[in-house]
Amino acid sequence: IKYIESNDSEVWVRCTGEESYRTKMNISRWEEFLNPHFVRVHRSFLVNREHIVSWEATQVHLVDETIPISRKYRDSNL
Repeated sequence: IKYIESNDSEVWVRCTGEESYRTKMNISRWEEFLNPHFVRVHRSFLVNREHIVSWEATQVHLVDETIPISRKYRDSNL
């Protein structure tokens, strides 16, 4: 798993490659369920630390994607 994305009422598990899975479990529940390798960077995103290439104050860079970091989560320990 690269990251978990919440988009309105849908939650998607984004995996390496082109695989994605829709789930009924909300992102807060995923946050409780997943191990500490996952960090909340936005109300809509949980990111796997193992897939982070670099980060800035406002975004996290994965190999092929950029994910925003909201103000609320900027002080999280990436």
